Amino acid sequence: MPRFIFFKGLYSTLDLYTDEMLRICRERGYDSFVLHTTQGEDASCMHISEEQEKEEREDLLRFLKEPVTAAVGFGNMGLRYEMDGIGNIWDAFAVPYIDVMMDHPFHFSGIFRYAAKQTALLCPDRNHVNYIRRFFPEIACADFLPHAGIELPGEKKPIRERGIEVLYAGGLSRGVVGHMVPDLNEFADFDADRLTREVLDDLLHHPKKTTEAAIEEYLNRIGIHYPDETLREVIRKLRFLDSYITSFFREMTVKLLVENGVKVTLYGAGWDVCDWIDHSNLDYRGVVPAQEIPKLMTDAKIVLNTMTWFKDGSHDRVFNGMLARAVVVTDTSGYMKEEFTDGRELVFFELDQLMKLPERVKELIGDEAAMQQIADCGYAAASEHHRMENRFDEMLRIIS
Repeated sequence: MPRFIFFKGLYSTLDLYTDEMLRICRERGYDSFVLHTTQGEDASCMHISEEQEKEEREDLLRFLKEPVTAAVGFGNMGLRYEMDGIGNIWDAFAVPYIDVMMDHPFHFSGIFRYAAKQTALLCPDRNHVNYIRRFFPEIACADFLPHAGIELPGEKKPIRERGIEVLYAGGLSRGVVGHMVPDLNEFADFDADRLTREVLDDLLHHPKKTTEAAIEEYLNRIGIHYPDETLREVIRKLRFLDSYITSFFREMTVKLLVENGVKVTLYGAGWDVCDWIDHSNLDYRGVVPAQEIPKLMTDAKIVLNTMTWFKDGSHDRVFNGMLARAVVVTDTSGYMKEEFTDGRELVFFELDQLMKLPERVKELIGDEAAMQQIADCGYAAASEHHRMENRFDEMLRIIS
């Protein structure tokens, strides 16, 4: 019988996904153990001491007396897990560690050196898989695992009875990206100010390109061809460019709608820095707990999504919106265009044709019958292919 270790207690958003996997384990009769861990220098670095958490330590050691299929952590939780007198638990007990990643691996370059021998990094974008295989060849396994949707129990209201016209639930990082910017003078081989300007301009005009590709292409154009280990560190230090361009298009998408007569209800941190936050078509409601978002989606006619610069991946907002029987309107990615057809299960827009979005949304709002049909088709597709049960089975296949 499969047996799993999970992690909880650091981030409410990730706890939602962990709770879904725990539910699946209960329904299938699998044994599971939950570690409520203390946080070290980052969410990946966890430690159980002799004195602290004595009861949990003893419970974990008892659970480890029988073979464990895998330890599963969302967003790097538990990747480096140590116990006094034992060291890395996963290596000591030959437990495969599965990191269900939520963000680009270039944010976490430093922690992968602590990965256990049997570590699998499962990425929500196929470009991230390629990045890990190229820049972290020591990682035992890197594979693609899209996000999963969460459905609340109960009947869903039809489109015509919903109170929110367009819902966007997600933070804006523009106000905090500045803290990610390194001292650009530390780059001796190139003019980092010029690189910043030209890479952002490249991504602005070619929004299907990944940030790491734009950085490497720029360096190659000026005659710099770093070995992968050096290039990896340069990309890590310049990853703020990814957050800048993501934030720019996220803000422009919402702003464009409200300035063209579409009423948007907005949740998330960071939006208060926008000088248009008091627009009459915008209802900004601040921050709510992550577990409230799926419920809000059940009262939305349209769930608006912007990808987190995942050019060949997924976003959980898409699947959550579909399972809430809302119409999902999202920018594209390679993976999303393989899975769905524009106007059937959802509605796509292109970042390089953003000016067309307001008219498309207005057409939808004016045709509730068409919206209901898209919402129903989207629900059917997500219900069959994009629940946590689907991802759980894919995860087992990858590690088998």
